[in-house]
Amino acid sequence: MNLENNPYYRKFRVFAWIPIIWLIRLLRPFFCVRFGGLFSERIGHFAIETELYLCQKALGKIPPRTIDLFFHRKAVPDASISNMTLLQMFKKRMFIHNIYELLWKANHCAGGDGSAHFVDVPKAGSVEQGLLLDSTECQVEFSDQQVREGEDFLQGVGIGNSPFVCVHSRDSAYLNSAFPGINWDYHNYRDCDINSFVPAMEALTDKGYFVLRMGAVVGDSFQSANPRIIDYSTLYRSDFLDIFLSSRCSFFLGTDSGLFNVAMLFRKKTIVTNYSQVNNVIYMPSFVTVLPKKIWSYERGCCLKYSEVLQRKIGNFVRTDEFEELKLTTICNSPEDIVDVALEVAESCERSEGESNFDPSIQNQFWSLYEDYDAQYKLYPRISSNFVIKNHELFE
Repeated sequence: MNLENNPYYRKFRVFAWIPIIWLIRLLRPFFCVRFGGLFSERIGHFAIETELYLCQKALGKIPPRTIDLFFHRKAVPDASISNMTLLQMFKKRMFIHNIYELLWKANHCAGGDGSAHFVDVPKAGSVEQGLLLDSTECQVEFSDQQVREGEDFLQGVGIGNSPFVCVHSRDSAYLNSAFPGINWDYHNYRDCDINSFVPAMEALTDKGYFVLRMGAVVGDSFQSANPRIIDYSTLYRSDFLDIFLSSRCSFFLGTDSGLFNVAMLFRKKTIVTNYSQVNNVIYMPSFVTVLPKKIWSYERGCCLKYSEVLQRKIGNFVRTDEFEELKLTTICNSPEDIVDVALEVAESCERSEGESNFDPSIQNQFWSLYEDYDAQYKLYPRISSNFVIKNHELFE
């Protein structure tokens, strides 16, 4: 019999730690031990939320004489850790072990006020996300051996020291593969077709870039005979290279999915296309450029203005059925829109630091939609200038 499946044994294991919790509470005047869970089964949450905690630590926002112990918090039983390379990098900076979950549970069961012993890890998309990322440098680093391994890969595929761009388009294949038996259709509003990115890939190669198609598990194939476009996700993909390539790319061209958070972790210029949660976009860091989805109303037969999307908090929706209940749907960005924003950011990479090719008047037209938001947290991420010009009526 597997004792781990026995509910009485699991309860005994938790209650056996309660005396340790009482001791930890008694020692709090001298030092405080806290427990927290990391959402490690999803790479976006794991990458950016853990990094945000380390940013807080770097900025002195963690109370002094504090020891924080972390475990893997699983929303889905038996879920695997999303990326082992990330885990090993974080372990160099933090205490992470599943046994700490027993202490976390014991603290819940020990009676009294144990709230001081819980870690509140910042959440992805939280109001402080952009501020923390803009105020600090990346908190993790590769070993010398990992750098050599990554550079050997770049040499092996012909990239060498040439600039390259990572491209990722979200589809349902990863969640369906990693978490079978769960209906993920409520996330479908975030999906888009990788083939809508191919014209942008081709345009980037014309400017001298290599392009790597990213993704742990991909559902849609794409067609390109261009030798500078590499289907990394199918031919070479590994946990390590997912992280290394995201850290070394000139910029990351992605969608509303977990992997773009890895690029943000390394403070790389990041394009988030097909983004529908526009109510939260102002909390993105300043090195992010956003290309929002349009919101189509079946009742009106037209797209909603973004001011209305914000006012009605439609830009906070996280489920497909929330749109459907209001007879709304999201419209994916066109290939032309993606080409425009890719070339805009490529041009910005070629300019001197501090010099911008994004028209301030156009950016202000976008930012003015958020004038009622807390100024403390507004970092002013960019929006594609061409997208605003082409759709000026939606920004009135």
